[in-house]
Amino acid sequence: MNNEFKIEVIRRPGSDQYEIYLLERSVGGVRNGNVNKDGVIEFKQAPEVAKEGEIKPLMRISGMFWGEFVRAVAEDLPNITKKEVDAELKATKYHLSDMRELLKLKQKGKR
Repeated sequence: MNNEFKIEVIRRPGSDQYEIYLLERSVGGVRNGNVNKDGVIEFKQAPEVAKEGEIKPLMRISGMFWGEFVRAVAEDLPNITKKEVDAELKATKYHLSDMRELLKLKQKGKR
């Protein structure tokens, strides 16, 4: 099993703050990510986290900045162009056509 990373966003009850958690699941259990004093994300096993008290979020951010934060992250995501989507769709259609031929299924519109 490969490590699985998950980001959880929770709006704090009775507050306009959001908490962001970075979790890593693996065969060894669940680890929680936090930023150390040097600004680097460190992961600690759940039992170590429990000894320290509550599980701390990676960060807390005010609702006042939340929209701008999300926009800034979204702007940094890679853009997928229509050309790339069309190429992937064409390849998928070709693959499905091959599979129909192998399975001797009738193609839509052909008898």
